Amino acid sequence: MSEPRDRSASEDPLRSLFRQAGEFGQGRSVADPAVNITERGMRAQRRRMAALAVGVLARIGPMTWGAVRHRRASGVPGARRGR
Repeated sequence: MSEPRDRSASEDPLRSLFRQAGEFGQGRSVADPAVNITERGMRAQRRRMAALAVGVLARIGPMTWGAVRHRRASGVPGARRGR
């Protein structure tokens, strides 16, 4: 199956320092409460929706305003007379 690990590699000072640092970090880590995780997810979703809305409006906006100006200038019945 698996080969036994080399004893000299486990006694390597750099490896032992990394192992100690990892154990220390895991011992100090505390998971965020579910409420905080949910709030972050909702904020991210709102940001994505706002970005999508801005993109859609940026794409559609010039087309609709151009059509309104065209109707006003052409005298189409029902077109609003300007201010």
